[in-house]
Amino acid sequence: MMELELRDLWRILELDGEPMEGSVTTISTDSRKIDEKTLYIPLIGERFDGHDFISSALEAGAVAALSQKGEGERVIRVKNTLEALGKIANAYREKIDPLVIGVTGSVGKTTTKDMTAAVFATSYHTHKTGGNFNNEIGLPKTLLDLEPSHKAAVIEMGMSAKGEISRLTRIAKPDLALITNIGNAHIEYLGSREGIRDAKLEIAEGLSENGILLISGDEPLLWEKRKAYSQKVVTFGVDNPLCDYVAQQVELLEDGSRFTLKGVPFVLHVAGKHNVINAVAAAAAGHLIGISLEKAAQALEAYQPGSAMRQNIYDFRGIKIMEDCYNAGPESMKAAMQVVASTRVSGRKIAVLGTMRELGSHSLTLHKEVGETAASVFDRVYLYGEGAPWYQEGVPDGVPTESHEELLSCLLDYAAEGDMIMFKGPRLNYLEKVIEAFKKAKEEK
Repeated sequence: MMELELRDLWRILELDGEPMEGSVTTISTDSRKIDEKTLYIPLIGERFDGHDFISSALEAGAVAALSQKGEGERVIRVKNTLEALGKIANAYREKIDPLVIGVTGSVGKTTTKDMTAAVFATSYHTHKTGGNFNNEIGLPKTLLDLEPSHKAAVIEMGMSAKGEISRLTRIAKPDLALITNIGNAHIEYLGSREGIRDAKLEIAEGLSENGILLISGDEPLLWEKRKAYSQKVVTFGVDNPLCDYVAQQVELLEDGSRFTLKGVPFVLHVAGKHNVINAVAAAAAGHLIGISLEKAAQALEAYQPGSAMRQNIYDFRGIKIMEDCYNAGPESMKAAMQVVASTRVSGRKIAVLGTMRELGSHSLTLHKEVGETAASVFDRVYLYGEGAPWYQEGVPDGVPTESHEELLSCLLDYAAEGDMIMFKGPRLNYLEKVIEAFKKAKEEK
């Protein structure tokens, strides 16, 4: 449980005036989640302004509330409540002082975060980012959930625009910063893959001079930056033999993989080459901090995906289903297809592709590329959302569907025992609802 003296806020936030007495053990941005030791921090969102609920938070028993709009009894005036949340989280992180490993990248950062946390948990009481708490609200909340007993924290950092990682890394202050890869996600806002790379490399801004930057040496855009920093830069990969940590003797299996890293054998029970890369990154991060590769291998052999909607593969009434409905970008699409391509089934392979977002002027080209890959892997491809015409440039036989109901009808008519269906799309396509409806309909038959 955290504990913060209110008088410390005056130092942390550089406030004027007489400090308020009292202490808090929780910080809440939700006026409905208040107890007698809570500091309420109202945030301004697209639909709600937390300042409208300051009175109700105080009436519910909050010790005090921050505000950038007004003053009052037990109200502490600040310039910006979101910035204040970050400063408080940073101060608390400094007080607990765990090893902090920051993780970012276009694809695979959540899996790499989870794998890295598993490796560090072999030697440290480890805290990690939960769910999608990887933004300017979620990251401070993650840090504020640290317990004094935590000796390591693996913190995921997401972004959609330039400057976001810079702000996050200055709050988290990582001892080791890890970049998984550079893809095309958010290219609509960042203009080019070079722009995406530069935004991801902002993570180094939070490193001390003794910090370590761990980057993918398989990515040429990162490889060319390996000598651009005063801090120690270490590379990992699978394809580039010049990397400091490189997987060798890689054997991709239907339900996992085997490889060696610096002579140590590793076994994974999650499929795909991309997961080999994620595992190498996690093992390298641990090894650089002093955790043996043997311990890392044990942790990663026991690793299982934490999210039901991230490349979750299971059998349902004779049909193999890949449920991957959390996000979708060109790289993650192709990685999922690679897994399907290596999976043996007695029947056919079917894809349901949701629309990839935030690709801007590159949308047609990138959807077409993914469509071409799909055409080489699947017997039938169903297309959902506004990207259907773009996909069809690469997979002319793809079947566009305009609603969940139409998509469900197609699947019920076509899919049969022995088949495999890959559902891959962003959260906003809600393809998991189609999966549930498909299973329910099959059960009722």
